Amino acid sequence: METEKQRKAAGGNMGPVLQEVLTAAKEGKALSPYRVMEALSSGPGLAAGLERMQSDKDNAAGTSELLRRSASVLWNPETILGRLMKETNAKGIRNSDLSQLTGWPASKVSKVTSGKQKLTEEDVKTWAMVLGYTADAFIQMEYDLRDYRLSEHVRPVRDCFQAFFGVDRERDEDIIQFELPLSILSAIGVKVSDYLIDAGEYRDIFMDSSYVGMKSSRYVIAFIQKNLHDAENDYPMFGYWVEPKQNSMVLSVAIGGAAACVDDVDKEESKKDKRSAALLRQRMKALLGITDLQTDEFDEFIQTWDGIPDDLAHLEIASVTYSLCNLPDEEEMMNDLHRIFKVFCDLAWEMAGTDLAPPGYRDTGKETLSPYDMFNILSGTGSFSHETIRAVREKQAYECEMDSSHPSFMDDTGNPYMDVVPLVPFRQGTEFGNNIFQKENGLCLCPLCSSRLLHGTREDKEDMIFKLFRKHSKGLRKAGIEISLGQLMSVYGL
Repeated sequence: METEKQRKAAGGNMGPVLQEVLTAAKEGKALSPYRVMEALSSGPGLAAGLERMQSDKDNAAGTSELLRRSASVLWNPETILGRLMKETNAKGIRNSDLSQLTGWPASKVSKVTSGKQKLTEEDVKTWAMVLGYTADAFIQMEYDLRDYRLSEHVRPVRDCFQAFFGVDRERDEDIIQFELPLSILSAIGVKVSDYLIDAGEYRDIFMDSSYVGMKSSRYVIAFIQKNLHDAENDYPMFGYWVEPKQNSMVLSVAIGGAAACVDDVDKEESKKDKRSAALLRQRMKALLGITDLQTDEFDEFIQTWDGIPDDLAHLEIASVTYSLCNLPDEEEMMNDLHRIFKVFCDLAWEMAGTDLAPPGYRDTGKETLSPYDMFNILSGTGSFSHETIRAVREKQAYECEMDSSHPSFMDDTGNPYMDVVPLVPFRQGTEFGNNIFQKENGLCLCPLCSSRLLHGTREDKEDMIFKLFRKHSKGLRKAGIEISLGQLMSVYGL
C-alpha cells in the first residue's frame, strides 16, 4: 500500500506547468487548449502521477477537471506540428514565406518545421494566425479545417477593441496580437497569408526604424501586403494606432519604409527628411483626391499624442479618428474600415501599380448600364442627357470652368455656348456603369478648352486634368465614380 510520503513525492514530480494548470482547473479559471496540452506532456511519471493525484484531496478536483478538458485536446506536439505543416503546404507557403509572415529568423523556421525545436504556445498561435486560423483549429481534435470559418472563431472588430480597452478590460494581449488582426482581415475579405501583420506594443518588426524608441503603452495593429514590403523603399500600410493614455485611436492609411525614417540626431537632415516626407504626402493625397480639410483635421487631432511614429506623423494619407470612451457602433466602424482599405488599395496602385482591391470593392455603387447605353459606349457615341447638360451649364452660370473670362458665341437661348463633356471619359462606363452619365462627371468648358482637353499638348492636358480633378473629385466619389488622379491621367494616356 502506498504511503503518504510516496504520494507527495509523486505530486512533487509533476512539474511547475502541470501544477499551475491543475490549480487553475481546480479554481475554474480559463485554460487555453495549448496550456492543457503542454501540462499533459510535462513531468516524469505523468500517467502514474495523475492516477495518484486523483486520490489526493488537494489535487483531485483539479485533476478530474483537467482530464475532462483534455479529452478533446491533441496533446502530442508532433501531431500539432503535422497539422500545421499539412495546411502550410496546402497553401503553397514555403519556409521563406513563413519566415516573412511570422517574423521568425530562417534558422528558427528550419528547426521548428523539422521538429528539432519545440513549438511554444506563442509559436502555435503565430503560425496558425498567418495561415488564417485561430490556434484551437490545430490543437482541438474536433476541428475539420475544411469546415472552418474564421468569422465564427473571432469576435467583431468593435467587440475586440471594447474587450481590451473598455471599462471591463480583459487585459489579454492575445486580443491585440492574434484575435484583432484576424478579425480585421476577415472583415475586409482578404487572404490572411497575403499580409504581414504588426500587432501589439510598438516595435520594429518590419526591419525599419519607424517604431524605434516608442513607449510600451501604445499599440498598433498594422498591415502591409507582403509583396509590397521593402524596407529600403516606400510601401503603403493601413491599420489602427491606439493611444490609451489619451483614450484615442486612429484608423489610417500611411506610407512606411525609407520615407518614414526621420533623422532625429542631425537637425539639418531632420528638416530635409521632413520636407521630403511632406512633399510625398501632399503628392499622394492629391493623386487620391483627399482634401486639405481632411488633412488639417488629422494633423490637429494627432497633436495631442506624444511620441507618434514617424510613418503616421509625417506620411498619413487618410484617417478616421475615434475616442476609446465612445466607439461608434459596429456598422459604422465596418464602413470606416472598408473605406480606408479602399484608399489603401488605391495608394498601392499609385505607388506600385498593383491592384489589391477584391472584386466587391470595385463594384460598390455601380449602376447597371442599359443595353442602349452600353451600345453607345462601345460605339463611341455616348452622351449626357439634355437635362444633365442643362444642369451642368446652369450650375456653372454658362461660364468656362478653366477661366470664366473665356469668350464664346451666343447660342439660340441667348447664353454663351458651352460644351458639356465628361471628365471621366464615357468609355470607362464599362467599369463605372451608369454612374458615368451623372452630372457630377460633367465639365462646362468653352469650345476652345473642350478641344484642348482632347487634342491639346501633353502639358496642357495634364494641367487641365489636374485642376479639374481637384475641383470634381468629391462629386465623382458622391456619384460612385471611384478613380484617383493617377488612374485618370492613365485613362487619358498621360
